Amino acid sequence: MAIPQDTELSGKGTHFRMPLSTEQLLLLNNLMYMTAEEPLRSITAETYQGRTVRTMVESIDIKRFDEGKNYGSYMTGTDWQKILRSIQKDERLMQMTLAQTYVDTGVGGGGGVSALFTEPGYGEAVVCYRGTAGGEWKDNFIGGGETDVLDGVSTLQQKNALSWYQSLALEDYATVTVTGHSKGGNKAKYVTILEPSVDRCVAFDGQGFSDEFVKKYQRQIAGNQHKVRNCNVEGDYVNLLLNDVGTCEFYKGWDIGAGGFLENHCPNTLLKFSENGSCKMYPGSREPAMEALDQFLNSYLRSLPSAQKKATLLLFGTLAEAGFHGAAAEELTYIALRGKNPSWTAKLLAYLAEYGQANPDFSKKLQQFLSDFRMKQIAKALQTADMIAGWDGFDGLIDGADWLGSRISDTTLGLISSYIGQRVGIELSGEELRRLLTILHETNTEMERIPAAMLKGNGADAEVTNAGGMLVFSSGGIAEVLTALDEYNRRMAAVLGRLRRLFGQSGKALDQIKPQVQCTTRTLEQQRRKLQKLKTNLQTAGQIVTTAEQSNCALFSAQFSEAIRS
Repeated sequence: MAIPQDTELSGKGTHFRMPLSTEQLLLLNNLMYMTAEEPLRSITAETYQGRTVRTMVESIDIKRFDEGKNYGSYMTGTDWQKILRSIQKDERLMQMTLAQTYVDTGVGGGGGVSALFTEPGYGEAVVCYRGTAGGEWKDNFIGGGETDVLDGVSTLQQKNALSWYQSLALEDYATVTVTGHSKGGNKAKYVTILEPSVDRCVAFDGQGFSDEFVKKYQRQIAGNQHKVRNCNVEGDYVNLLLNDVGTCEFYKGWDIGAGGFLENHCPNTLLKFSENGSCKMYPGSREPAMEALDQFLNSYLRSLPSAQKKATLLLFGTLAEAGFHGAAAEELTYIALRGKNPSWTAKLLAYLAEYGQANPDFSKKLQQFLSDFRMKQIAKALQTADMIAGWDGFDGLIDGADWLGSRISDTTLGLISSYIGQRVGIELSGEELRRLLTILHETNTEMERIPAAMLKGNGADAEVTNAGGMLVFSSGGIAEVLTALDEYNRRMAAVLGRLRRLFGQSGKALDQIKPQVQCTTRTLEQQRRKLQKLKTNLQTAGQIVTTAEQSNCALFSAQFSEAIRS
């Protein structure tokens, strides 16, 4: 029975509606970025808990915004005025309730914020995860390889997001949607892959998962990735990280302001606002430079042994977290040059140099894109690097870098350091300059060790085929299917109960749709009977598989087909 989104069929505590649109979900995601800076209040403010979105939005005096001021995440006062006016025009959003918020302060938590929005009458429940908080940057990168969490591939903050979701009472809602932006998008996808009760997931500019994660959870990904929809800005630089799951769509970005390139990742960039207060997302196509960078990063990580990958990702996360907290260039340079970090830095520089030579278009695409988005200094640095690398005397200079670093006097090193500071704006001590020369020498050595096979055709995202066709079953896999069937059966029973109550009501509007409700009820009851029969057959199949596993013998497809034939 198809029901338009704006049609409401009210029974006892029941609303039947189409799920929220992508734009509506994105507006809720934008609310997650409210700060405590007046006239805004944080989404976690006590005064908002258990109150409607209407109460929240109407408590904000939009006339008090400083239109050009950055209120966090490059969202200006003008941006917030547009966002809040769009929400005010949407009566459905205004009626939703902020039922609960959560701040991740658990083991390994970095302060990430999550929220549950609910509709009246158990319509739709929206679990919303905010993007990266100040203490979550390391976790973003740690998730790119093997981890120290029990399953060996998840991060603590992903686990915390799942645990919070599982603590929520969502079984009575007609639709359970999980959504998030940036790291929040990654958390939303993680929950959807591992929690069968999620009906759909809409992730905005969210990063993907490691090769190790995809390998371990390939069965869960195959069974749930059809629920996942990725919506990304054309030039976004976060969604390209690691392997994505689900469908990927790219949209035009709007109102790029003072943040330049960085605003490609702002939560409001996907929305084009009209003068009447409405907003819409417009389809686009992925920037070629972002595709090239995606391929490079995947290829580079796959070139590293597990231990080196783990250490390199930790370095990247440390640099990102320091940068988020406002670290100056000198401090970031110090991090890159301390401990064993010079070795990981050298391996990255070596791979970047070799990859650029094997894939000539990579540097060109990246330089053009950076220039387009007002990052011409970085583009110029890349051009200079290419020029130096192509100089005939480059290899000889690098070969002597380690020797020079150990023999040049501190006075001479000081003069060189001053020159670098004037030209690049980074001040290096004599010792740091010695380490930098050592890195250049090690980079040259590493370049000679990289096999050519690692530089081409190795950067595509790992893919998992959706469940279907011939499946390989184990007793554990069948147990997971049975658990999912039980959950689906329970939710179907709840829907049937609400339909029967609705059928018992009276009223002109209800009388008109009773034939359709009765037909839907009969169909669902037939599906329940079929599910019960499937469950019985799967239990029989599970016993056969367990016996085969215990006796270490092969399970022939004929036996299995006979067991599950309905």
